[in-house]
Amino acid sequence: MIGPVGPVGALGVLGPIGAHGYKADENGEYRDVLGNIQMTYNVPYDTTTNRSFDLYQNYGANYAQSHILDTSFMVQDDLCNSPKQTSRYTFISAYNQIVSVVVVPTNQNSVLLLTLTNNLGVIIATSTMTADTVNFMLFTSHLNETYTVTVTTTHNAPSTEYRLFVTGSYSYLNQNNMVGTYILTSLN
Repeated sequence: MIGPVGPVGALGVLGPIGAHGYKADENGEYRDVLGNIQMTYNVPYDTTTNRSFDLYQNYGANYAQSHILDTSFMVQDDLCNSPKQTSRYTFISAYNQIVSVVVVPTNQNSVLLLTLTNNLGVIIATSTMTADTVNFMLFTSHLNETYTVTVTTTHNAPSTEYRLFVTGSYSYLNQNNMVGTYILTSLN
């Protein structure tokens, strides 16, 4: 399962409550005992090989909006703190992989919308369900491509606080058996 509750998501071993042993600083970056920023964690795969995975950071909103991130992060924000009730997060994909983007409002009656653009500003996807659902996207990203996800709200939202989860599958887990019109299999 690719997403916030999967093995490489926010609740997995690479996330804030994971067993990686690093402490997060005030921005959400993990630091080792010497104070060096740690972005990945190596795990033994077999007797001769290790595999490297991105750590899943819980970034502060201002930090996340002002940096280019990887495909392994979450952020909590409130659109009432943002100009035009819009927040943008830019990330780069280090692999050809499946990426899950999920926005979860803290108020069940709030409607938060997602827009995904490429590095040229071309809209690739939108998730604009307006009732009784959480907006999400599942798309196939390309190696070293940069994307921006924008979170907006409807004008009548009772609350604009949310959590955004961006979760990449890595090159090791880049297949799924899900089908439907909501899944983008190629980006033009």
